[in-house]
Amino acid sequence: MPCLFFLSIHLFCLLVCSSFDTNYNRYCRRGLFFFINRVLIPEPYPDENVAFLKANGINFFQVGMSGNKEPFINVSYATITKALEVVLNPANHPLLIHCNRGKHRTGCLVGCIRRLQNWSLTMIFDEYRRFSFPKARPLDQQLIELYDDTEIYIKAVENDWLPLSW
Repeated sequence: MPCLFFLSIHLFCLLVCSSFDTNYNRYCRRGLFFFINRVLIPEPYPDENVAFLKANGINFFQVGMSGNKEPFINVSYATITKALEVVLNPANHPLLIHCNRGKHRTGCLVGCIRRLQNWSLTMIFDEYRRFSFPKARPLDQQLIELYDDTEIYIKAVENDWLPLSW
């Protein structure tokens, strides 16, 4: 079973984060609660998965994020902001977010969402470490801490996406 960050359960599950597509994820998306799929991998999405999404009327967004890895690969703030625009917009809910393992890129995005929910950094990092174990990346935690959310915060307030209801 994939590693799942459950961001909210409010009558129906509005936002779930996961690892790369599995039969379990397909079952859940088809039968229970997923209508929009949000992918954080930079590689082309497999044709079989794209066909499944189209056949089931699932909207698909892909923001290619490379993982934070020393010494020269970093997720840009612009990429995180672009991903947050889709995630925060209620028109895109319910939503599944995933990368290959559901740990690092997904964890960075979830950490930035938690900041917008006014979680303390201690709690954000605790959640990140729990789901990224045994490979928590200091660069991911640094991104979460230093990400400048001013642009997305303004856009979210203007569009009445905040406060987050989930």
